[in-house]
Amino acid sequence: MKLSDLRPTPGSHKTERRVGRGHGSGRGKTAGRGTKGQKARTGGQIHLPLMVVKHACRSVYRLYVVWAIAMRLSAKNMLSLM
Repeated sequence: MKLSDLRPTPGSHKTERRVGRGHGSGRGKTAGRGTKGQKARTGGQIHLPLMVVKHACRSVYRLYVVWAIAMRLSAKNMLSLM
């Protein structure tokens, strides 16, 4: 048996429904959400933990870039001292 011979059990993976792709698809316009009600609406605010991650990752990346530059400069200085 090889890795390429492995297959999922029949029926375990269903194809994902593509909703909101036009009237001809059968799931267009309201995309299966009905016409009115709170669950039919879209949008809203982003959750606070997601917002924190969104902005924190940027600052962590900046710190990494500064650290990488500092390491390169220190390596060059060490070579020039030898």
